[in-house]
Amino acid sequence: MKRFATNPLTTLEYVWWWGKRVNDNVPISSQENIRPIEEHLQ
Repeated sequence: MKRFATNPLTTLEYVWWWGKRVNDNVPISSQENIRPIEEHLQ
């Protein structure tokens, strides 16, 4: 089992990637964020 070197850059990139992956798997929250923008543009 390999151990990953823990440095701040890899941790931040992993957190960003994980957050992006979680957001991609939750379409409801994305629609909620888009809806107010569409209403604002009308």
